[in-house]
Amino acid sequence: MMENVIQMPAPEPTMDMSEDGIARAFTALSGGTMRFDHDQGKWFEWTGDRWKPDQTELALQHMREVARELSESVPEGQRSKFRKANFTAGVERLARADRAHAVTSDNWDCNPWLLGCPGGAVDLKSGARVPSDPSAGITKHVAVAPAKEGCPNWLRFLEEATAGDADMIEFLRRWCGYCLTGDTREHALIFVY
Repeated sequence: MMENVIQMPAPEPTMDMSEDGIARAFTALSGGTMRFDHDQGKWFEWTGDRWKPDQTELALQHMREVARELSESVPEGQRSKFRKANFTAGVERLARADRAHAVTSDNWDCNPWLLGCPGGAVDLKSGARVPSDPSAGITKHVAVAPAKEGCPNWLRFLEEATAGDADMIEFLRRWCGYCLTGDTREHALIFVY
């Protein structure tokens, strides 16, 4: 996650201080953690276990920090040109098109059987936890990670609610698991009374 101050490398004497040069410096620092979705018109940030939409112009702030930091190497009278909103907006326009950042909505949540959760994901076909992977494009995310010991309260509830009907318990477990996926092939509604 990039919410903290960017750790900038020391500027090289021949550093390209154009909008393109600053955009390339931003990409070098954040290419793996920031994506721009051209369908939605917004930036996404990799949080360590999912891609989260940026609602606060965090990407623009990081570009501003890069421009400010790198402009320290130019003579004082010329620094203001690199610290203007128009300059940073130009940097941002160029960064959006960089292949390290540019995506479309087709890049998100491609595998409907992967459920994002804190610290990784769950493969809903096998029930196995899998490590976080930015290339999986996970944006959908639940608030809690699966329990390491299973889910005794849930299983106890199913046992009580179905009066121990093993077939019904198996059906409800599969149904609830299916409801966690992004797969919408099935069109059914169940009534539980």
